[in-house]
Amino acid sequence: MIKKNMQLFSANYLLLWLLKHNCFFMENKKLPLLDNPLDVKTSKTSTSRFYFLVGFFGYFIFAIAGCYNLYTHHYRDAKEVVVQPSSLYNPQYDKK
Repeated sequence: MIKKNMQLFSANYLLLWLLKHNCFFMENKKLPLLDNPLDVKTSKTSTSRFYFLVGFFGYFIFAIAGCYNLYTHHYRDAKEVVVQPSSLYNPQYDKK
C-alpha cells in the first residue's frame, strides 16, 4: 500500500513539475525558424497553392490520357460490310 502511494505521489509530482515548467506546450519553446521561401511547411499559402496545382495538373493529365486512350481504341469503320438482305431498311426476302 505504501509503495503504491509512493508511485502515485511521484507520478503526480512529476506531472505538476512538467506543468509548472510548461513542458507540454510547444509555443513556449523558442525554436528558431529557418527562413526558406521554398519550404512548403512554413507557409500555408504556398502549401495550398502547391496542392491546388498538383490536383489541377493531375486531373488535367488524367483527362488527356483518357481522351488519348479513347482515340487509340476507337471504332474503325469497315468499308465493305456484308449485310443480309433480310436485315436491310427495306428487307428483301426470297420468294419460294
